[in-house]
Amino acid sequence: MCVLFQCIDKARDLLDAELTAKTGESYSRAYKAMVSCQLLLELEEVIQYKLFPEKRDIIRDTWWERLQRIIEDWQRILMVCSLVINLHDDMRTWLKYASHCGKSGRLHFVQRMQQQAQHAIATEDKQHQQELHKLMARPGLLPQLL
Repeated sequence: MCVLFQCIDKARDLLDAELTAKTGESYSRAYKAMVSCQLLLELEEVIQYKLFPEKRDIIRDTWWERLQRIIEDWQRILMVCSLVINLHDDMRTWLKYASHCGKSGRLHFVQRMQQQAQHAIATEDKQHQQELHKLMARPGLLPQLL
């Protein structure tokens, strides 16, 4: 595992020069490098998630809170998180992301998410069923998907 952390540190060092240079230019130019730094942090957390089961709830809550502030790059961040958390174990996050996609017109993802969610949601899981129903009941969404 030490090698993994060394690789992440090396990648962070490489990003440091890019981030420093672009921050001096403008926030928008530095944003992509900042998101890459965020992904490196989350890769470290993925390793911790695997190594320390007792920290999983804290890490999962941290990821949720972090995502509330970063809407543009949910997909990249969720791909990292999905290394250790599947769709059914984190349905709330994926449904929230699908909602953002629906609002921004990315209906292909909403449709795919709906299909996956219908398969993943157990019948006893009423809260997630209600969230999926709420997402799909948004005015005008279903005709756009058809």
